[in-house]
Amino acid sequence: MQKILGEPTSQNIEVLGNEADTHKGSFIKTMNYDGLQIKLMSPKENGKDFWILEMVATKKDYKTSKGIEIGDKLEKVKNSYPDINIALDGRTDPNNCAYVINYERVDYLQFEVKEGLVSEIKIFYLIP
Repeated sequence: MQKILGEPTSQNIEVLGNEADTHKGSFIKTMNYDGLQIKLMSPKENGKDFWILEMVATKKDYKTSKGIEIGDKLEKVKNSYPDINIALDGRTDPNNCAYVINYERVDYLQFEVKEGLVSEIKIFYLIP
């Protein structure tokens, strides 16, 4: 990753505690870049081999595979991802909420929308 993104502005590794249930002892590595945060996970008793758990973009420098970036209009998101739905988080204003699409029940792509424009793009893996 560092070959592509360079050195992170900051990074941290934490070991999950009792609140993580069956994932207790697993490692979470957080790497921060300008406008991008990446969280990686490593199994307990490993701490060396990590896989991407979550990526959050908040700057226009990063696009989805379908070309959506920060600042794009909600209409462009809906046209690019016709199966997208409003996230079920209690918000009801379609111009100020999150939109989410789910792939294979564990992979998610989420767009945070404010005033009808994309303000955050989040790709994450939900651990069963």
